[in-house]
Amino acid sequence: MISAAVCSGCVGDPLCIGELGKPLQVQQLLVTKKCENCSLGGVFLNDTNLQGANLQEADFSPQMSNSVIACRWDSATLDRADLSQANLSKTDLEYVNLIGANLFKANFSDANLKSARLTGANLSGANFKNTNLSFAYLSNTNLQGANLGGANLEGANLHGAIYSKSTIFPKGFDPIANEALLKPEY
Repeated sequence: MISAAVCSGCVGDPLCIGELGKPLQVQQLLVTKKCENCSLGGVFLNDTNLQGANLQEADFSPQMSNSVIACRWDSATLDRADLSQANLSKTDLEYVNLIGANLFKANFSDANLKSARLTGANLSGANFKNTNLSFAYLSNTNLQGANLGGANLEGANLHGAIYSKSTIFPKGFDPIANEALLKPEY
């Protein structure tokens, strides 16, 4: 059994995922549910339960074509994490904290982000098609070019969120009435 040591500040630490790519590193994360500031690029976490994990400022780049499909990450802390271009489709992210995260071109199609905290996150170009974003905190996010077609935005907070003409919203959804701001394109 692996000890429950906290894996934080992982630069150069061989126990952290991404440093040497050993299975032990994955086990460390699964046992402790903590790995702040870790480099997680290239790690596949399919069917992984990271409920309540603390991956604050984790870096899932470069080449984050990684698949984390069908994971359970509800209540995880991923504040300021870099999940750009991540495939998070069909993932359970209910109550997840992604405050200030970089989610540029991430795929959240058919995911559950009910009551997720995404305040200040970069969601530009992200795919939220058919995603549950009910009661999510999307205030001050960058939604430019995001696809929210078919998403459930019931009770979501979009106060101060920036969107562009290329942003796709669900049919009948009025971003201005929900306090989002259209950024002029020059």
